[in-house]
Amino acid sequence: MQPIDDTSANPPKPTGDQPWPYPFSKAEWEHAPTAIRAYILALQQMIEQMLVEHQKTIAALQKRIEELEARVNRNSSNSNQPPSSDSPFRKQARQNQAPKAGWQARAHRPSPSDAGTP
Repeated sequence: MQPIDDTSANPPKPTGDQPWPYPFSKAEWEHAPTAIRAYILALQQMIEQMLVEHQKTIAALQKRIEELEARVNRNSSNSNQPPSSDSPFRKQARQNQAPKAGWQARAHRPSPSDAGTP
């Protein structure tokens, strides 16, 4: 932590319609020792710096998550990977698969003439 500077013990002035930023009154602030006021302001600056750093970290992690999700969702149909590299557990359902026709459809079904014979 940085050394306390007695000259910086004045709180930041609220701009516009901002309320007093502390949970104590301005009169209590003025009666507090200068060292305590400087310490509170130093802590406030540290918190603001940490907040900025955390926001940057969160943004970087969100970007990384998006990259990893895009990588996980990649397969041979939307990249230059060969079909053999696709996961065997994530097979896409074929939408345009027509029903079998001709002898393939009848091969497994008994004919009506076979139903009556023992």
